Amino acid sequence: MKDVAEILTELASQGFEGILSPTTKQRLAERGITIPKPRELTLEESIDVIFSEDRKQRALANAKTLPQPPQIPVPSIQSLYNEIREAIILGLNGAAITLSGILVEHALKYATFKIEMGGFAQYDAAKADEFERFTLGPAIDRAAKAGLLTAEDVDKLRFFKDTYRNPYNHYNLKKITSGYKIEGLRDVNTKTGEVHIRDVYAKDDPVIQAQAKPRADADNVLDVFTFADSVVKTLWIRLNQMSEKSASGASQV
Repeated sequence: MKDVAEILTELASQGFEGILSPTTKQRLAERGITIPKPRELTLEESIDVIFSEDRKQRALANAKTLPQPPQIPVPSIQSLYNEIREAIILGLNGAAITLSGILVEHALKYATFKIEMGGFAQYDAAKADEFERFTLGPAIDRAAKAGLLTAEDVDKLRFFKDTYRNPYNHYNLKKITSGYKIEGLRDVNTKTGEVHIRDVYAKDDPVIQAQAKPRADADNVLDVFTFADSVVKTLWIRLNQMSEKSASGASQV
């Protein structure tokens, strides 16, 4: 059996730094065992990895599958679409999911504000400030009250809020990575040197949750962005229909 120092050194040479509690690290240090850290990439090397040819090809493939920004003449909505698309292309899937939640909330508040004001041309600073204080839950309720959402829409939005928006906004790793696991994890007994291969579920280990999150992000990002896109486009259609109906009614009075 290899001794502990040899095993840890071998793992470190493969780019695995290891996950140790401060207590275990201290005990190893007292035995004269230190874990060599993998060489850190220089800044230039890190940039080269981000913009490697392989990642460029994956980014191009991803870009072709993304929803296109809608023909909506609202700069704030266009800006969010661009940020989300750029984040996904760069592989920043967690950021893209968080921004998708922001997009949904912003679109709900924008459309509801316009309905309550009676049209696109009307503006009230105090009322706009009131809307800015809404979180997603109240924004859903207000949009439904304004007639912008069906009962089915409300159910879908609440599911989105509880499943994606809130966990990502509050960085709830346990909820984000629920159901994920790290397979084939090498578990080293630092006393005996024994190595066991096992699967560890993220729900059982906060450290594993952080390792599993990128996989959860990649699995969820396209569905989340596509849902946000559908919400925005549906709201825009209904907002225009209701505004036209309101204007038509006013002209007949």
